[in-house]
Amino acid sequence: MSAVPSVSLTEHVEPVLQEELYVHEIYNEIAPHFSQTRYKPWPIVEKFLKSRPKYSVGLDVGCGNGKYLHVNEDLFIVGTDRSGGLVDCAQKLSNNAYNLGIADGLSLPHPRDRFDFAISIAVIHHFANEERRIEAISQILSKLKKGGQCLIYCWALEQEKSRRGYKDGDDQDVLVPWVLKKPVANVEKKRRDKAKAQSQASPEAVTDHQEQVSEPEVTKYRYYHLYRKEDIFTTYMYSPQDKHEKLIRATDLDALSCRCSINEKQYLLPKDLYIQDLVKSYEANLRWCQGYSSMSSARTLKGVFTENKLPLINRGTYLRTKVISTLILEFIQEFDGHCQIVSLGSGSDTRLFQFIEDGSNAIYHEIDFPEVARIKKLGILHSEKLRSVLGVFDNPPTISSKEDFSALDPEIHTTNYHLHGRDLRDIDAKSSIPGLDMTKPTLVISECVLCYMSPENYKHVIDTWIGLGKSLTSFLIYEPMSLRDSFGEMMLSNLQSRGLDLQTFDKYPTLEARCAFLKKCGLENLHLTDLCHIGGYDGYNREGNKWIDPLELKRINKLEFVDEVEEIKLLLEHYCLCYADKRHCTGAPIFSKINKWDWMISESTNT
Repeated sequence: MSAVPSVSLTEHVEPVLQEELYVHEIYNEIAPHFSQTRYKPWPIVEKFLKSRPKYSVGLDVGCGNGKYLHVNEDLFIVGTDRSGGLVDCAQKLSNNAYNLGIADGLSLPHPRDRFDFAISIAVIHHFANEERRIEAISQILSKLKKGGQCLIYCWALEQEKSRRGYKDGDDQDVLVPWVLKKPVANVEKKRRDKAKAQSQASPEAVTDHQEQVSEPEVTKYRYYHLYRKEDIFTTYMYSPQDKHEKLIRATDLDALSCRCSINEKQYLLPKDLYIQDLVKSYEANLRWCQGYSSMSSARTLKGVFTENKLPLINRGTYLRTKVISTLILEFIQEFDGHCQIVSLGSGSDTRLFQFIEDGSNAIYHEIDFPEVARIKKLGILHSEKLRSVLGVFDNPPTISSKEDFSALDPEIHTTNYHLHGRDLRDIDAKSSIPGLDMTKPTLVISECVLCYMSPENYKHVIDTWIGLGKSLTSFLIYEPMSLRDSFGEMMLSNLQSRGLDLQTFDKYPTLEARCAFLKKCGLENLHLTDLCHIGGYDGYNREGNKWIDPLELKRINKLEFVDEVEEIKLLLEHYCLCYADKRHCTGAPIFSKINKWDWMISESTNT
């Protein structure tokens, strides 16, 4: 093959279509030529196969022309490949002696727990994104007996000395060329002899023959994901908990895209000027996060931010954003700014920036996973306005690799703003948290955060912040609940299809159940409502809505037409807003303004 350079895959094609265009169709087209170059086993694979016990049963996923199926005649190996062209080559080479089948790597037809070993050589890197690559490996592993062994080969990024010259820092998602040469027919020598004889009589015959056999080479491009050395461990050695937490971190993108949507559609007045700083930071840095590459991050961002949000989604996002911001502001005003706001799992939320810009002298803490905090920190450092507002004087660093990103300290600490890169579950009452002053009245916010934890971890976080408290510790919690109806079942099914497990969603399905749970956590002065009531969609006290000004409701109702009021009512009543607090000493301050709103459940203990 000619040394034709690889090219980066710049177009973001839907994964199934990408594999069809750049893998399946290509291998079927080049199969005969490709097979001619695949005849010698790789030494490590050969050694692996020859070390298997006699009569072991194995599986070769992506067997190609079957060159590994006969390495050890004492084994029984079933070979499958997605390319019918390559399976045909394997059948011809073996005179139909191999055990072959056509199968998709994401839907292997073989029985589970039956095989002693499996190999998959130079296959996994052809799947279009991380989720599909992980699923392909999971499919193979599911076929192995307990104690079975698997050998997987993938192309590496670090091969600078090879003719391809890939090196660390290069794009990991590339189109690798295959220069397709036309197969030489068995009669070629006879044609040449005949042409030589004719040339003595007619020079034109030579020219005609040369035009006939000198067809131009055609270059076909195949998609490859090139693995960095540590990717195998950071991607495929995930525990189930690691995988779940990656999915949870990804929900921050959903939340950011929803806030971006209502910001663009004029729901927020004045507009949030900081949202784009976080969007830009994700666009620049998501590729460095665990489990992402340049292409998968670009595809993820495109999918999230180009999707038009339904009017009822925009309405719900506006209501939760508006009411939570209002309650925080009322808390700050009640204590004349001599208080503290702690946002758990703050993600890309930007509301605290506006409070600081408006001159509030409260202390603000934002806590999230280190990776999420790094994204936020980089968004802050690359915004001159945010650096000025927050009093951050560090210059933005240059991030050009995953190592650079991982080495970045995720924290920021200024006079009244603190960004912490911490796992909430690792914080306890003895933890040292820079800048935290629990002698001040403190409002702890969880906006769709604690709901991703087990009930035990949920309670642990509540217990921790109660234990840290010395004055008034208040909690403002927003999250979904199932109501144990058909709509709740549909929500649960959708969440589970995305790999998300909200353990308290159905365990505490109603406002009453959540009220009882928060009491069990040691909280008092409980107030709960749902978003349907806040928006006035339940018909109760619609004209005198104490949550949103009627004129404001009229304004947002004109922004987008919601033709199915029953549908938005059904959605919003499955989201609850809960306030509760704990006073740690006699004479501790009280958040009295919490009683000014119309709650569906109120169990006030403050006098």
